[in-house]
Amino acid sequence: MAWGLSLRAAWRLPAVLSRPTAMASRACSSLELSILEPPAPRQRANLFDLLARRPKYGVGCKVYRTLWEKNGYEPALHHWQITRTKDFKIKSFNGSSFQRGKAYGIKIWKGVPVGRETRVTSGHKREWVLLNSPEMDADEDVEES
Repeated sequence: MAWGLSLRAAWRLPAVLSRPTAMASRACSSLELSILEPPAPRQRANLFDLLARRPKYGVGCKVYRTLWEKNGYEPALHHWQITRTKDFKIKSFNGSSFQRGKAYGIKIWKGVPVGRETRVTSGHKREWVLLNSPEMDADEDVEES
């Protein structure tokens, strides 16, 4: 039997796996493919998708890349403070739409502002997360009172 399985265990496998490899090259049904394919990972937002959902296109929000967090940088000390945005457009590619634009801000690195306002780099990459927003800070102040 294929892969050293007993007849009873091979009976439970989809037809593609239970037959020899020469037979497995035939076209699979959609049911068999859904069993074999892993689920697609959740799509993260690029910077412009994230900011477009915020009031004033995210001006005043703090954002960071998940890659920085994976590399051991603490988001509270390593992030961008968004100061302005422009040229937001919705584009479509292969049936899915996404935001494009330009975002400017002050980079906070190790808790210290680095230089003055510059354009946020790598905004098109789908690894951006919102640290907080002015509305969230206002809500916290109201709860404390």
